[in-house]
Amino acid sequence: QLRNADPFLRENLARFPEDIRFLNLAAILAYKNNDLREAEVLLRRALAIERDPAVLVNLAIVRGQAGDENESKALLDEVRSRHPKSLLLPYVHEIGSQTP
Repeated sequence: QLRNADPFLRENLARFPEDIRFLNLAAILAYKNNDLREAEVLLRRALAIERDPAVLVNLAIVRGQAGDENESKALLDEVRSRHPKSLLLPYVHEIGSQTP
């Protein structure tokens, strides 16, 4: 199904290049295809537009996978401090507890 998602996301990113939802989804697709570099680029583009908690969490995961535990922790801390009512907080705590 990843093959089917790629053309859909590319078309919508071309039409709506500043929509963080499409940037985030494209980053997830890149991550699923083991392309951490592309995922990071897309997530950083999204964060330049809006410091969205879902995007912050996804970038924290990507940076953790890339071996940058400090940035990963900083991104998770940002979710905790800037979005204290986010529904993602239980997941943030779970990810944080897995990071050394």
